Amino acid sequence: MIAPETDRMTATTQKRKKKTEVRTPALSKRGKGGLVLLTSAISGAVLGLSAPGIEVWWLAWIGLTPLLLLAVSSNRPRQAFLRGLLFGTCYNLVYQNWYLGLSPLDWLGFNAWQGWLLAGAAWLIISVQQGLIIGIFAAIAKALPMTGTFLPEREKSKWTWPALVTLPLLWVLIVNKLGNAHYFLGVPFSMLEYTQYKQISLIQIASIIGGIVIGAIIVMTNAVIASLIASFYGQKSVAALAAPSRTIAIHQCLAMGLILTGMLAFGFYQSSNLNAPSDIPLSVIQGNVNIDMEKDKRRYSLADLLARQLSLVGKATGEICVWTESSLPVYLSRESLVARNMAQLAQRRGFDMIVGSMDADASGRHYNAAYGISSRGKMLPTVYHKRYLVPF
Repeated sequence: MIAPETDRMTATTQKRKKKTEVRTPALSKRGKGGLVLLTSAISGAVLGLSAPGIEVWWLAWIGLTPLLLLAVSSNRPRQAFLRGLLFGTCYNLVYQNWYLGLSPLDWLGFNAWQGWLLAGAAWLIISVQQGLIIGIFAAIAKALPMTGTFLPEREKSKWTWPALVTLPLLWVLIVNKLGNAHYFLGVPFSMLEYTQYKQISLIQIASIIGGIVIGAIIVMTNAVIASLIASFYGQKSVAALAAPSRTIAIHQCLAMGLILTGMLAFGFYQSSNLNAPSDIPLSVIQGNVNIDMEKDKRRYSLADLLARQLSLVGKATGEICVWTESSLPVYLSRESLVARNMAQLAQRRGFDMIVGSMDADASGRHYNAAYGISSRGKMLPTVYHKRYLVPF
C-alpha cells in the first residue's frame, strides 16, 4: 500500500525538478542579455571620452572594438541593432555633452528651468538620433557574411567579405554619408576623426586622403584589434572577425602598425617643411547681437552692425582680425561701398582680415561665406562657402 504513494511522490518531485531545470537557464539567459546591454552602454560612454573637450583621444583607436564584437556575436541583426543603439546613444551623450551648455536661454525668452529642459531635450534627441545610425551599422554588420581576412573568400555557395575592409567602408557609408546626409537633417558633430584634431602629425595625411578616410582608418584599427581578440578567444559567436590563424592575426596587427607609422612619418615630414611660424597672433571680433535684431521692436540695420563691429576693432591686435560668421549679413561681393571700407580698414590697421558674410554662386545658391582681405587692402578672389548646414 505504501509503494504506490511513494511512486507518486517521486514522480511529483521529478516534475518539480524538471520545471526548475527549465526555468533556471531562462533566467540566466535574461541576466546575461542584460549584462551585455549594460556592457554596450558603458563601452559607448567610454568611447565618448575621446571627444574634443574631454581629450582622451587615444580611446578612439580602441574604443569601437567592443561594438564590433558585440555586433557580430549577436543572435540576429535585430539584437545587434539594439546593442548598437545603446552603444551609439551613450557614446553621443558623453561626446555631445556641450548641448547642456546651451542653457540659459533667457535671450530667447525662456526662464531658467525651461532653458535647461530645452537644452536637455536637444541633447537627448540628437544622441538617440545618432545612436539609431550606429544601431543600423551594427545590424548590417551582423547581417553581412564576413571573414577575418583582407580578401573575400568563397565558402560553399556564398561569398564572405573581409571584415577589416568591409567594416570601415560600412561605417563611412552608414554613419558619415547616409545617416548624416543633408536630406536626412544630419548633425555630424561626433565623427570619430574629429577626436584627433590635436594630433597634428597624425592628421597631416588628411591633405591627401581627407578626414573621412582618417575615420575609416580608425575603424579599421579597431577591426584589427577585434580580429586579434576573436582569433585568440576562439568562440564561434565571433568567428566572423577571427583570422584564419593566430599568426595571421598578429601579422594583421603589424601591417596596421606600419600604416599608422607611415601616416606619422608623412605628418612629421609635412610639419618639418612648414615655413610659417607655429603661432600667429590674431583677434576675433564677436558683436554678440542677440535675438532682438530679428524683432520688430529693435531691428539692427547694417549701419548699426558696422558701428558695433568697428567699436571693437580698436581693441584688436595681432596679424589677423577675424569677424565671425554672419558678422555682416549682406552679400559683401555685391556691396562695393562696404567692401571698399573694409579693405581700407585692413590697410589702415595693417592686418589681414577674415570677414563672415554671405555669398551666392553662379547657379543662385546662397551660402554663409568667409571673405579674405589682405593688409594691403586687396579683397582675395576666392570666397569660402560653408560646406555643410545643420539644423542647429
